[in-house]
Amino acid sequence: MACSLRGGASGAPVARPALVRDQAGGVALLFGLAMVPLCLALGLAVDGGLAYSAKSRLQAAVDAAVLAGGRSAAADPDTMIGDARMYFRANYPADFMGGRVTAFDAVYDGAARTVRVDAEAVVPTAFMRVAGIEEVTVRAAAAAVPAQTGLELALVLDVTGSMNRQDAAGEVKIDALKTAAGSLLDVIYRDRDVVDDVYMSVVPYNTEVNVGSARTGWLDGYDPAAFGAAGWAGCVEERAAPDDQSDAPPSAAPFTAFLWPASPASRHNPSGDPNAHCPSTPILPLTAERATIEDQIQGLVADGFTMTNVGLAWGWRTLSPRWQGEWDAAHEPVDADDPLIRKAVVFMTDGQADWGANYYTAYGFLADGRLGTTNEQAAEAEVNRRLLATCDAIKASGVEIYTVMFDLSDPDIEATYRRCASSPTHFFDAPTGAELNAAFRSIAGRLNSLRLVM
Repeated sequence: MACSLRGGASGAPVARPALVRDQAGGVALLFGLAMVPLCLALGLAVDGGLAYSAKSRLQAAVDAAVLAGGRSAAADPDTMIGDARMYFRANYPADFMGGRVTAFDAVYDGAARTVRVDAEAVVPTAFMRVAGIEEVTVRAAAAAVPAQTGLELALVLDVTGSMNRQDAAGEVKIDALKTAAGSLLDVIYRDRDVVDDVYMSVVPYNTEVNVGSARTGWLDGYDPAAFGAAGWAGCVEERAAPDDQSDAPPSAAPFTAFLWPASPASRHNPSGDPNAHCPSTPILPLTAERATIEDQIQGLVADGFTMTNVGLAWGWRTLSPRWQGEWDAAHEPVDADDPLIRKAVVFMTDGQADWGANYYTAYGFLADGRLGTTNEQAAEAEVNRRLLATCDAIKASGVEIYTVMFDLSDPDIEATYRRCASSPTHFFDAPTGAELNAAFRSIAGRLNSLRLVM
C-alpha cells in the first residue's frame, strides 16, 4: 500500500499544517536572532555619528583656542592659557550633547614660538549602552606656528604738544607712547633684530610731517635762501585736494617746503624760525632693523597742534607701491597684490584736529582759507572729513588700519576713529599709558599671523 499525503474526503495533505507552523516558528527565531546584531549595528551607527559630531565640534574649538592662544602668547605668554580656554569654552560648551570636558591643556614653546592645545571630552551613548558602553571618549589636538607672511607696517604717531602732558594715571604721554611702541617691537621681533620680510616705517606728525631735509627733489619752487642760515628742516606743506588725500607720489604731484613766514601775524613764532614746530624726528621709511626703528621711536619729541589727516596720509605713502623709487630706502613698498606681504597702519592720536588761529600748518594759516573756510571750527571739521576720506582710500587699497585713541573721552573723535578702523576690532580706546601698552601689544599679536600645523 502506497504512502499518501492526502487524507479524508477533501484530499488535503495531512502533514502540511504542521510543516507550515514549523517553518513560521523557525523564521521568527532566525529573525529575532538577526535583530540583535542589526540593532547593535544601528546603535553603533547612530552613536558613531554622535561621536563624530562631538569630535568635529571639539576639533573646531581646539583650532579656535590654539589660534587665540597663539596671538596672546606672542603678546603676553602669561595670558595665553586663559585666552585659549576662553575661546575653547565659547566653541565647545561644557555640557555639549549631554557630555562633559574631561581634559584641556595649552602649552607655549617660546623658542619655537609654537602653541599646542589638547582636549578630551566624553559624550553619552544612545544605543550602545545595551552592550555596556555608556560613554564615548573623543579627543582633539592642534598646534599653531607663525605663518610665513611678511609685513609692511606704518606706525603713525601723534607727537603734538599735548603729548607732553600726563595721562589719567600720571604718566607723561610721550613716554607712554615710546614704551607702547617698544612693546609692539618686542612682540614682533622677540629677541631678534631682523625678522624675514618684516619692515616698519615711523611717521611722527603734528600739523605737518618731516620728510627729511635731503628730499629737495620732492619740492616745487624750493628756494634755499628763504630759510637763511638754518636751512630747510624737512617739513612739507600739504597739496591741494584731492592730492592731500591720496598716495600720489611727488613725481606726479610735488610738495612745497614748509616755511613759516616772518610776519606780525605769526605771533606763535616769536623767534622767526622758518621751521617752527616742524617735528624734529623725520619720517623713517620702511626699515628691517629693529634697532633703527627703536632709535627713531625713542627720539620722538612732542610739540605743536594736531592735523590727523596729514599724519595718516603720510603713513599710507610709506606703504604705497606708487612710491617705489621715491624713498630711496633699502626696502621699497611691494605691490598691493603681493600674496606674501600684509600691509597695515597703526594710527594713534591723543587729540582732535586743532588749528590755532595764528598757527602756521601744512595748510598755511587759517586766514589763508586753504580748506575752503577761515572759521576754525569749520576748518577742523573739514580736516576730519578729509581724514575719513583718506581712511576709506587706504582701506580700498588693501591696507589694514588699526586706530588707537589715547587719553580721550570725546564721542565725536571716538566715532571718527571707529569709522576709520578696518573693523570694530581694529579700534582701541586707551585711557592710560598702561592700556596704550596693552593695545599696542594686542595689535602686534594680531599682526603675527599664525597657521595651524596639525
